[in-house]
Amino acid sequence: MHRRITAHDVPSGLTVRIDRLQHRGAWLRTWTTWVAATDDVLPDHRDDVVLVHGLGVSAEHFQRPAVELARTGTVHLVELPGFAGVPHPDSPLSTEEVGAPVASWTRSAGLTRVLLVGHSTGARVATEAALQDPGAVAHLALTGPPVNLDERRVPRQAVRLLQSAVFERPAVRVVSLQGYARCGWRWSRNVLPSVLRYPIEDRVGLVDVPVLVLRGGRDAVAPERWTRMPAARARRGPWAEPAPPTPWCSTTPRRCRNTSPNSSRCDGRSPAAAARRGLRVDRRGPAARVHRCTGPRPLAQRHRDAGGAGPGRPGDLAGAARAG
Repeated sequence: MHRRITAHDVPSGLTVRIDRLQHRGAWLRTWTTWVAATDDVLPDHRDDVVLVHGLGVSAEHFQRPAVELARTGTVHLVELPGFAGVPHPDSPLSTEEVGAPVASWTRSAGLTRVLLVGHSTGARVATEAALQDPGAVAHLALTGPPVNLDERRVPRQAVRLLQSAVFERPAVRVVSLQGYARCGWRWSRNVLPSVLRYPIEDRVGLVDVPVLVLRGGRDAVAPERWTRMPAARARRGPWAEPAPPTPWCSTTPRRCRNTSPNSSRCDGRSPAAAARRGLRVDRRGPAARVHRCTGPRPLAQRHRDAGGAGPGRPGDLAGAARAG
């Protein structure tokens, strides 16, 4: 996120809807946004995306990519229990318990074949949601997934977080600090043990869709050696690292939306050309098979039939979610 969204950035016909869902005592808030130009496009011909935030922050972290991605499909921003003003559960939830309301929401909303993106600790929630509702997910992207197997201790992770924060843009740091203040430092601290215990390197191997593991070049929380591990264990999983200063949030959805397990080129170019365009691609082992990182196709190319609003649009959550 380079700067705050202004009226000039918002495309014509942009709609935003807010919903709340309660699942076994845990509340979830979702922000759904799209532009009028996609109203008559079937879900199979849109680029629908679900974005899950990390520890302490909120959907505001995704405001710029959400506006850009809404031009070609429906974008859903998920705010997890206890964060961004969403009510705290009575006690900290395990990763499986946090993933359950997300999976319940994807089923209630009738989502199908979306790109599910989890940022930082949101990567573990996205992984669990993909396992609990596999029919909703076509691709899974894990950006900076924690936690390094050799450093699963709270003091060490606190140091790594501070080391990474040095390279964040000021606007991003402000949003992060506001998010921590809103959810409460105590709640973030209470959630950390479940983050440290979650074996994402094992769970990602159970996901039966293409998985992209992505890290920032200066991310001390998710070092290269660690992030290669879940990528290698995924059934269909590449690893990539955008060259600084490209922010992960402006590249992840477009680069992995059209990933296929047999692809070996990037937008018609060789992997070397892809690297020159700012993407480091793993060429070793099974992950070397996937290099395609094209952007969304033009809307006109996907608009073959007019079939109504499709899943994820107004009315789909009636009876299952409460307006928030």
